[in-house]
Amino acid sequence: MCGRLNIIADPLAQLVSETLGIEFWTTTNHDVRPTQSLSVVSASSNHSFEQTALGWGVQPAWSSKLLINAKSETVASKSTFKYGFAHSPVVVPCSGWYEWSTQQGVKQKFLFEGQSPVLYMAGVVVDGNVVTLTRSPTEQCSHYHHRMPLILHHDQITPWVLGTIDERAHLLNVLPDEEFIISNAEPPAKPSAQMSLF
Repeated sequence: MCGRLNIIADPLAQLVSETLGIEFWTTTNHDVRPTQSLSVVSASSNHSFEQTALGWGVQPAWSSKLLINAKSETVASKSTFKYGFAHSPVVVPCSGWYEWSTQQGVKQKFLFEGQSPVLYMAGVVVDGNVVTLTRSPTEQCSHYHHRMPLILHHDQITPWVLGTIDERAHLLNVLPDEEFIISNAEPPAKPSAQMSLF
């Protein structure tokens, strides 16, 4: 799930900068794919926010596939992800994400957007790259896919990125407090069969 992102730099960069008090920038890309660079928000050495550019997805030595997602239910305990959860949490600001869903017998691509121009996806850093987190879907999203990104409200970014492990753990089951705007999108090539979507 969530194997493509939509990023619209204006007004996303300005809103993230204003919300988090940093100079955040990114470039518009309506079809961000795994292995491409993402602008993420992480903790700096002086325990404040900073922007970092990281590749999306990691391929551990034990896996033949690229891992781009980690389940929120197991991210704190699975050996591949638990260090990143404990020490390197990040948020990935984006404008939306895409899902493929079969509707009336036809496979279609749908764009999921928030009521605000910015969505904050929870992620963790693994081997110098970012892995985004997924959770069970809301009722609205369950009609399209059995998983969805772990979306944080802007006031949950501080406890996620700068907080304690317990504060992060409390956010692993957080539900979005708003409905998403869901629209049809042009289908690009199908996600690679070599990609593992946790």
